[in-house]
Amino acid sequence: MVKKMKGLKGISPVIAAVILIAVAIAVGVMVSTWVTSWVTTTTGGAGGTASSCVGISYTFSATDVTYTNGDGSIRIKVTNTGTSDVTFNGIEIANATVINSTSITETTLSPGQSTYLTATMKSGMEPLTYVKVLNKDCPTYSTTVTMT
Repeated sequence: MVKKMKGLKGISPVIAAVILIAVAIAVGVMVSTWVTSWVTTTTGGAGGTASSCVGISYTFSATDVTYTNGDGSIRIKVTNTGTSDVTFNGIEIANATVINSTSITETTLSPGQSTYLTATMKSGMEPLTYVKVLNKDCPTYSTTVTMT
């Protein structure tokens, strides 16, 4: 048996369609804002970081990595093989499951110069899978030593 409800009225189909469209637009704006924020954070900025790299002409390499597991000390030889000064400001090490990074005392190298960077990292990281040397002038550019 179907009962008829007397005296109750629904909203018109036109108003219902307008409400649904407004809700869909609001959800789309929220998703778009979230995706834009997520992409900017994940990629290091929409042009902000990359623009700081314009005009920088350097390369550098890292070799001779020594990691002492007992105290977590790490020593890396870096060489500026480019034509501009480069300032190193961080080291990142990783094993199969953990990535550990630390800031170091800023060290600037002129072209052709070499030095050893040292830092104390979290102990118990062996075996290391890679060591990455970070620089201040262009954070998106780094050099990585893959450990064997």
